[in-house]
Amino acid sequence: MYKAVILFLILFISCKTDKKIDNELHKIFEVKRIKDSINNVLELEFVFNKEYPKGDVRRYGILPNHGFGKNPRTGNNLFEDILDLAEKINLEISFPEGYFPATLNIIGRKNLKIKFNNTSFGGSIKIFERDSIYSQNIRFQGKVSCFDFVLIRNAKKIKFDVLQLLSDPNQSTTKGRSRGMRIYKGVEDLKIDKIYIEDFGSGSEVLYQRNHAAILAIEGPKELLIEEIHIKSSDRHGIYLTGSDHIIGKIKIDNFGVGSIEEMANMPDVIYKNESKKIAGVWLSRCTNSFIEKIEINISKTKGMYSVRLDNGNSNEPTIIEEISIIGPRNSIPIFTEDNTNVIVKSLKE
Repeated sequence: MYKAVILFLILFISCKTDKKIDNELHKIFEVKRIKDSINNVLELEFVFNKEYPKGDVRRYGILPNHGFGKNPRTGNNLFEDILDLAEKINLEISFPEGYFPATLNIIGRKNLKIKFNNTSFGGSIKIFERDSIYSQNIRFQGKVSCFDFVLIRNAKKIKFDVLQLLSDPNQSTTKGRSRGMRIYKGVEDLKIDKIYIEDFGSGSEVLYQRNHAAILAIEGPKELLIEEIHIKSSDRHGIYLTGSDHIIGKIKIDNFGVGSIEEMANMPDVIYKNESKKIAGVWLSRCTNSFIEKIEINISKTKGMYSVRLDNGNSNEPTIIEEISIIGPRNSIPIFTEDNTNVIVKSLKE
């Protein structure tokens, strides 16, 4: 008798529990259905061509070989409207293969995913803050190329797969050569699988006055995680790196210091301003608690002064370079090391 009562109670409680779970699930699915319906209506307000799938920029009026232009309905920049939409409804944006003579600006944005299919931009790629709001949690998938420069400032949790900086005045919106990659203050947790820089330009024109290094990381960025850097050619410095907690795999520099330093402005965030024009392949300054697996530099054609320059840093937070490999005439240009450097080189091959 007692067993029958207990079994009945168990079944009764179980049924009530299952019913409660079913009701909760129904509420969740109903809320999702309503939300999806609202998002679909909102998304349709931005659509110009329904032939393209959701998220494809062509669906919203942006086409290869054209600038972004203005949305005739809102008067806003088309890409800004797409970003507004993406933030509101968690929309994944995708660019098709092709060339866009435009600048890609991500200003004070959060939680975006943008896919590229071998996409290139004639203008710059900029990721930075709007007022006090940092850009953060931005994911760039696929391969994206830029014919001007890349700038990242006050941004957190940014991830690229493959980032290429190409150089062709006919493709660049400035009609000049590449101006490299610039990483400034407030950058934290920047991940890049591969950076390829074809050419970093120089000249007496104003356009190149602030061209200092193919990759310029100043004002103490944190947590740069880069698997591979390949600089095909830089007219001036190859890499200038400050900051902390970086992990970099392989750095390969085929050529550096092969152009002009005429009219080059002094580098920002350099301790000794008069040292700016003493060109180096890789220059580490106040770079702490970091690791570089390998640096390979070809010095055969350079007019630079140093293959590698290791400036001062906090000895309690050392930076480790596993291997430096110098290719070219032995001892033609030195590795410069300050007495109070915090960089430890485990292996040197010349």
